[in-house]
Amino acid sequence: MKLKAVIIDDEKDAIETLSIVVEEFCENVEIVGSASTIKNAIYTVLEKKPDIVFLDIEMPEMNGFDLLKLLPTDTFSTIFVTAYNKYAIEAFKVNAIDYILKPVNINELKLAIKKVTNNSKKINETDIENIIKQINNNTKIQIASIDGIEYIDTKDIIYISADKSYAIIHLENRTIISSKNLKQFEEKISNKFFYRIHNSYFINLNNVIKLSYKDGAKIQMSNGQEIPISRQKRQDFLKIMETLFG
Repeated sequence: MKLKAVIIDDEKDAIETLSIVVEEFCENVEIVGSASTIKNAIYTVLEKKPDIVFLDIEMPEMNGFDLLKLLPTDTFSTIFVTAYNKYAIEAFKVNAIDYILKPVNINELKLAIKKVTNNSKKINETDIENIIKQINNNTKIQIASIDGIEYIDTKDIIYISADKSYAIIHLENRTIISSKNLKQFEEKISNKFFYRIHNSYFINLNNVIKLSYKDGAKIQMSNGQEIPISRQKRQDFLKIMETLFG
């Protein structure tokens, strides 16, 4: 008997793409429904009673974690399918079966389905480590500045700071002022080795030198700059750094 699955994603193109991939490569899974809004998601899950819910995280009305609080999660297995690596720790906390990054890798999808069929334990610390390692690919990004358009390798970025509606990209020997805001950069390089430690700072974890508790928690970067870390971010930051460099 096939496993019944529902796809929840605010992007209809993403739903269609995942449906095609699942139908073609996961013969023991049948897509029985989908939803692109929170209201329809709740209705679809309650009506279809799926074995698996493929769930996006960032959606307009509420995020995937908030949606799970409204659903009978003990009746299905959750597989997150998202473009963002930064929620891996939180996925671990809500007992997801797996966490797959877009674009979906066929082998990773098959392994996730296998976990469901084998009644495997939920996502664990090793899974998180693998997730983060596989996205640690340094690639160039395009940055429009007042001087023109620059193409910067993300590994050369030490951190990005907010300045009102602008963002300042801090490199080793210079800075670039961009008309994009910090949130846009977070979305642009969310699959890279970066982490938002504060409302005003988005840092390259490879360039972290030290976490200091003197005069409030601060992170020292490779260029000598000390950056504050918000209290809410400290625990997750330490877990991620332990996973990556422990």
